[in-house]
Amino acid sequence: MSEVLASLLVRGRPLEIRVAGPEDDPALVDCFNSIFPVDHPGVQPMDLATWRWKYAAPGGLGREMIVATHPEVGVVGAYPSQPLRATFDGAPCRTAQITDLMVRHEWRRVGERPGLFVQMGNLYYGLYCGPDKQAFNYGWPIPAWRIGQRYLRYENVRDWNFLARDIPVGREALVASPAGLDVTEVVRVSADADALAARIAQETRFCLRKDSAWLNWRYAEHPGRRFRLLEVRSHGALRAIAVDCVADLRRPHTSFLVDWLVPADDDEALRAIVAAAERRAHDDATGAIATVVNPADPRCRILQRLGYDTWNSEYFVVVAAFTLDPMLLREHWHFTMGESDLI
Repeated sequence: MSEVLASLLVRGRPLEIRVAGPEDDPALVDCFNSIFPVDHPGVQPMDLATWRWKYAAPGGLGREMIVATHPEVGVVGAYPSQPLRATFDGAPCRTAQITDLMVRHEWRRVGERPGLFVQMGNLYYGLYCGPDKQAFNYGWPIPAWRIGQRYLRYENVRDWNFLARDIPVGREALVASPAGLDVTEVVRVSADADALAARIAQETRFCLRKDSAWLNWRYAEHPGRRFRLLEVRSHGALRAIAVDCVADLRRPHTSFLVDWLVPADDDEALRAIVAAAERRAHDDATGAIATVVNPADPRCRILQRLGYDTWNSEYFVVVAAFTLDPMLLREHWHFTMGESDLI
């Protein structure tokens, strides 16, 4: 059992806040399923295999997760995260996506005001954030995100809107793929994705490390969703990688271009990715295709010229920053949908 970080007397017995370990996983899944599918009927119940996959991101960083337990109930709350490696100004740094924040309804006002959620967050920050730790963490906020804004330095840095296009009935109206590029579906991303990811990391001040290990974990090994992985090559050389799928996110049965690795100056490779994704969307009869691009990313303008418009997703990116300026992330983090756990 891990070291207890804080203890509160509740119902005559101690409620303990501590670092979570793998032995807590079944109880964490039970806690998740008592909250999210109940409060949000569109959320699917979590299973143990998916939970363990989700919190086993590659990179050797281990788990960074706080849990609150009580003898009568087991897990009553958790502050989980996915620790991630990144690059800032050409040097390695760390971040984390904060996911599945949860406190059972009847336990939310336990302890010091404003409640258990903030107590766990402050303990999490003390353990995992700051110099030589997480430079910042980020997420897509819960409805009560203003509690985090007031007490946990949450800051809204950017809308997370879709860039989308209705799929025309006739295939002749789809984006055409440039000649001379081979677009191939693969089961797993090849090892030469590492060099491509390293090149792209030099194009902007901040980006996640999306190497082959991360891409294969995030997409090829996902236990519950089928993603299509594409490699774009020219004379055998890897030019780009893309990931697409069909999902229900704000719109049922929609095609999504979820992720890509494509250099900012390689318009041909980006066009090849879009063309392949549109053809699949046409075949799947979804009626629309959407992606997410930071408006500051030069690839956004290319997509707009191809007929893509902004659709409101109602999501926005929230960060808690410790050693980086949040406004720097607003302009220089060229994120995709892949940085989120929403799909």
